[in-house]
Amino acid sequence: MWGSSRDRTRARTALGYVPEGADPPGFLLASELWALCATTRGVPLPDEALRAALGLDELAGLALERMSLGQRRRACLGAAFMGPPKLLVLDEPDNGLDVKRLDALIALLAGRSALVATHDADLLKQISANALRLA
Repeated sequence: MWGSSRDRTRARTALGYVPEGADPPGFLLASELWALCATTRGVPLPDEALRAALGLDELAGLALERMSLGQRRRACLGAAFMGPPKLLVLDEPDNGLDVKRLDALIALLAGRSALVATHDADLLKQISANALRLA
């Protein structure tokens, strides 16, 4: 937000973010969301491994407003993991995910720096997180 244009670009490239609601403009197709995020952040579109892990190819032509909660979450996670970013900020990233995609999320988080807000203690164990409890 502050600093030079170059600093702002580096910050956008370094950060992957998924808010709890994960409700980008519903009229966008998933592929348009990824293109917008890739252009804004200056990163490549989701690669084949990321697309396969999150099942993104089946979502590419769907409007976000017509997706289930889990599908929207996967589309937004796809945008967040593009790059890949140096830091992920994820609020309830497992919300709406089926077991297969939850396992994929856990694998994608392995070895990455992430700030994860969740009520799911099991998820924190599975990603070997250092937990901080805020009252």
